[in-house]
Amino acid sequence: MVEKDYFLPALETARQYGLKSELGIALSFDIQVQNGGIKKNTRKEIMKSTTEVPLGSEQELRIIIAHVVADSAKPEFQHDVRLRKLTLATGCGKVHGKLYVLRNWGLDESLYLSFL
Repeated sequence: MVEKDYFLPALETARQYGLKSELGIALSFDIQVQNGGIKKNTRKEIMKSTTEVPLGSEQELRIIIAHVVADSAKPEFQHDVRLRKLTLATGCGKVHGKLYVLRNWGLDESLYLSFL
């Protein structure tokens, strides 16, 4: 169930955006679980945002995705969604008052091996 309902759709999202790192897969998975995936209007906004600014790294793309997904959440949840998504996008951050350094949890900029 988890693989079919969350992980495989998250991998497809990562492929669509060219996210190949562990952090990119983790962000995609979190979006799938917490937000039910990236909705059509949100996809359009991500595409618009990524064409307006030249991207130099996957992290920059992850940050854009994190912001656009947070902006698409209900207003009362946007701040919480933004903190959570940016933590996954950048590899560290404070969520619910606790600091997370994701490389300490085994997630970093390394390529996700099943993409190779």
